[in-house]
Amino acid sequence: MNDQTHQKKILQLRSSFGFFGAENVIAELAKELACSEYIPVIGVFNNKKNPHLELADFALKNNIEFQIFDCRGAVDLKTILSIRNFIKEKNITIVQTHGYKANIYVLFATLFKKIPLIATCHPWIKTSAKIKIYTIIDKLLLNRFNKIIAISAEVKREILDMGIPSEKVLLIDNGIDIGRFEKRFDREKTRRQFGIPAQGKVICTVGRLSLEKGHATLIEAASKVIKNYPLAYFVIAGDGVLKNDLINESKKLGIGDHFIFTGMVDDIPALLSVSDIFVLPSLTEGLPMALLEAMAAKIPVIASRVGSIPEILTHNESGLLVPPANSQELEKSILALLNNRQKAGEMAENGYRTIVNRYSSKIMARKYLDIYAEWSASQ
Repeated sequence: MNDQTHQKKILQLRSSFGFFGAENVIAELAKELACSEYIPVIGVFNNKKNPHLELADFALKNNIEFQIFDCRGAVDLKTILSIRNFIKEKNITIVQTHGYKANIYVLFATLFKKIPLIATCHPWIKTSAKIKIYTIIDKLLLNRFNKIIAISAEVKREILDMGIPSEKVLLIDNGIDIGRFEKRFDREKTRRQFGIPAQGKVICTVGRLSLEKGHATLIEAASKVIKNYPLAYFVIAGDGVLKNDLINESKKLGIGDHFIFTGMVDDIPALLSVSDIFVLPSLTEGLPMALLEAMAAKIPVIASRVGSIPEILTHNESGLLVPPANSQELEKSILALLNNRQKAGEMAENGYRTIVNRYSSKIMARKYLDIYAEWSASQ
């Protein structure tokens, strides 16, 4: 390894609840940075009550430097000190945070230190009273960062509505590694792995199993789709607090044998390779990585008209947009794509071109590199 004093290290810090959208952004960015003059270092909180170290596992598999910071509670002074010491010992050039907890801890860890701080803001999901309090504190402290990155136009609008000066706020759309979806996949093996019937048509969704993702709407729509299209099977990839409730609801409607709940999936590209339609029935979103991945995999997509999704999808051209929480419109859209494969294929191709032109990880990384270069030059 080179002399640390000549290295430009970027610490990417995140307190995770699993490997979801924000984690995907960090992973994609770290892989791109590894090919630049900057060295990515992934920092992960090891939360005692709810440990999720998937990002550290990713870093280990991809030969990316990482550090795990043990954290025993909501406010852990030892963790703050540990982050502070790590920044000093590793000669970190810039600290980039992802999420309210990382934001708060880094601000305390860097008190009286002259180091550029960048906060990447993903959508604020207020799932509990404690997280709502964290969110309020986060928004109050956000102005203390040198730069604030919004991952979607809607998130940027929310940040500006807080009264934060516009010159501090930049929009950098999420991006993905398109090459992951252009490989050759063993589709028969993948179908066997997930128990998908050979003749079944797969409607897939990927994401956290929580209220804001709208899975209940999909299950309601599926009950009507299956009556008209018995070969339809619904694959729900991901995990979360609602998993058992969703399984029970599918059984209650008598369609449990048409649903496959996979839990967390390591190889999303392989799963998408056997999918005929991708559905994102969210009630709220920023710029969802799962949707970008499906489009990169050349799958026709249906998504709720929320967040920045309408800026990604052009209705009837690169996908279908439906109102959130509207099972009737979702059902109609699924059946429309199942019954018109030519139109579905055309949308899939248009969606793929959208990703190549606007949402690749290389485009995303280039924009972050410009920010790093600006701050490095000023040091």
